[in-house]
Amino acid sequence: LMPCLSIQKPGSDMNHLAESDTIARYLLSEYSDLSPSFQPENPRSNQICRWHDVYLTPIQGCLYKPASRLPVGDYADRKSALKAFRKNLEIIEGFMSDDGVYLCGKEVSLADATLFPTAIFSNFMLPKFNSDGEEVSDPLPPKLSKWFHELRASDPVFTKVYDEIMEVLVHSWEEKNHRWDSIWLAGQRDTAPATIFDKIIAGEIPATIVKEDEHILAFKDINPMAPAHILVI
Repeated sequence: LMPCLSIQKPGSDMNHLAESDTIARYLLSEYSDLSPSFQPENPRSNQICRWHDVYLTPIQGCLYKPASRLPVGDYADRKSALKAFRKNLEIIEGFMSDDGVYLCGKEVSLADATLFPTAIFSNFMLPKFNSDGEEVSDPLPPKLSKWFHELRASDPVFTKVYDEIMEVLVHSWEEKNHRWDSIWLAGQRDTAPATIFDKIIAGEIPATIVKEDEHILAFKDINPMAPAHILVI
């Protein structure tokens, strides 16, 4: 499970803890005499943490998992999961405070510690899935982007976290293991000439559509071999 904390404390009956909120609260309990407090009772912080762990973490694998490890969460395909991932970043942005450099204002909270690593992943990986190679100025929603870049620049602890994670992502995942080379919509794209079915989906060829949503297109065959002859893409 990721994230995961290995506990190497003599006498402890627990060896590991999973999930960011559980880990953060354990650390707060163990080191309560140290500052900062991370505001464990701040409702805004707790809402961000909860939303992150329930709605973002289960589908974060859409950014880096190979096809053999799909689906992620409740989404059958990578494209749907990426769309949901971006949408949940926008929702979390709506929970942010407008005052101060941190998510909940002028003091660091559990929300910052929880969301920052995911923001690093998002900032680095989401551009790899831009359609047709189009360039996007910033992969994060505007307020989240401002928080991410300011925190990275102004807080030395978060700067260190950023550098450590990016070291692995760039040098191990990307340059050494070429993780995204075989991932659909990132390293792999459909560059073949458009087929008749591509043109029907694009609306370039007319069709009698029976059902259409973000996953399927069903239409009547122009030369039916039965009273009801429907093609499904």
